[in-house]
Amino acid sequence: MGFESGTYMIKCAAYADRVLDVCNGYAAPNVPVIGWPWHKSENQVWEVTQAYGPGDVVIKSTLGDYFLNTSSERSYPPKLAVQSFYVVWHIAPIDDNTFRIGYPGTHQVVTLSNDDQGTQAAIQDGTFAASQRWLLERV
Repeated sequence: MGFESGTYMIKCAAYADRVLDVCNGYAAPNVPVIGWPWHKSENQVWEVTQAYGPGDVVIKSTLGDYFLNTSSERSYPPKLAVQSFYVVWHIAPIDDNTFRIGYPGTHQVVTLSNDDQGTQAAIQDGTFAASQRWLLERV
């Protein structure tokens, strides 16, 4: 299955009901992106747009001009947050319905380390663990 630009809910394949969520529904620089149960709010919807080449995308919150990015807080592994500037992610299919979301210029991918509500998403070295597989479902 290929990938097409559109508006998506981005769900972690490892956990039954965890999606990427802009914490507290408030987009501003450095607000954490967390795993939260799907409740169909705007802070859980992402505009994914093709960028330069196949699989290269920009991921923008529907809350405004805030993009999926890394936090300015220094941590390891780097945590995800929304920022007012974008990076170009790489979405690669794993199978017919799951994808890896890769951080540019690295072998690291978006990861949700556990299914606790509010766990901040991070980027970690890529494996094929379910916590690094994402379903992009159109909304």
